[in-house]
Amino acid sequence: LFYIYKANLSSFKANLSLGQQALIETYPDTFRIPVYQTYRTHHVPEFIYEATQKNYLSARLIDDGNGITDVWQGPPFPVPTNAIQVLWNHLVAWRGVHIKVDMSEVLVQENGVYQEVKSKGEFASPYYDPDRAIFSSKHVKIYYLTRTISPVSLAGGALLIYDTLNQRLNPRKAWFYDSQQRRVKRIPALSHDTPNPNSEMVRVVDEVDLFNGLPDRYNWELLGKKEIYIPYNNQALLDASIDEFLTKHHISLEHTRFELHRVWVVEDKLKEGENHIYGRRRLYLDEDSWLAVLAEQYDKNDVLWRVSLSYTKFFPEMPGVWKVADTYHDLKSGQHFTQAVRKRENSGVIFSNELPNKRHFLPAALRQSSRR
Repeated sequence: LFYIYKANLSSFKANLSLGQQALIETYPDTFRIPVYQTYRTHHVPEFIYEATQKNYLSARLIDDGNGITDVWQGPPFPVPTNAIQVLWNHLVAWRGVHIKVDMSEVLVQENGVYQEVKSKGEFASPYYDPDRAIFSSKHVKIYYLTRTISPVSLAGGALLIYDTLNQRLNPRKAWFYDSQQRRVKRIPALSHDTPNPNSEMVRVVDEVDLFNGLPDRYNWELLGKKEIYIPYNNQALLDASIDEFLTKHHISLEHTRFELHRVWVVEDKLKEGENHIYGRRRLYLDEDSWLAVLAEQYDKNDVLWRVSLSYTKFFPEMPGVWKVADTYHDLKSGQHFTQAVRKRENSGVIFSNELPNKRHFLPAALRQSSRR
């Protein structure tokens, strides 16, 4: 329909996040947002709607919002009244029961130089097992497994993560397979602002998925709903090659699609006495899918430091809206980092409504799977 760029920015500020405005101001020659007609494509299997109705009556926050309990296979708080409830809808948002996906991670330096890290990932969500009973906070909500394919120096390595519905009482468990030493190692701490592999600290651990893990170090506030031009229905981005969609300061917006959608807006401020590299953060969550689609990270002096965008599309195989690429922009260093779903060797994303056997996600299986 039109582009939003430096010259006409003032006309559209009401429907842009502060982070989007900052990206336009920082890269006025190239950051032009292409706006298309809005299509609310998100819908999910019927069992999730039925479970969501039950969650309205049963789901509860526990442990000061660090966990949830008595939940079925859907958003726990379909009519949220506070920021933590909105956040939990994102933390357990529908992403399919079992996904196999080819991925790329790319850190682009300020001068445009980059190296691509290719991997194969799996996400299995016991939370969305259609046949399960009601869940409590001790249950594992998701298994995450990734195996590095290239470059050669990293090939063969693998990472396995278990996430529960209360990571304070039942902490995240993580293991790494070192292909050089041929050993499986338990990772003691993989949370909050721990540096994230392959990103040179442009993304920290709790920025994966724009936000994940424990909300315990921040005070959270619900700022309400707003209509924002957000990344949506990005099929062209999925079809483009890495070389086609990467540019010096950000991904190529010619391959993207933005639409006007309602989002929930939540903000957190670092609690007194707690430590994190970010003093304040703001998240924008799609009203339909509950996925976080925009995020702003501020430093300890409350200066906007980093801006993140999640480019989503509707996957009919799932069915539902899920991500094509998450992009992270460091306004101070000029670097940007992208984690993207890729199409390789006639593959890309494979969805299944059946969970694999639990043995598939045992630490002992890491070595064999990496060899394969």
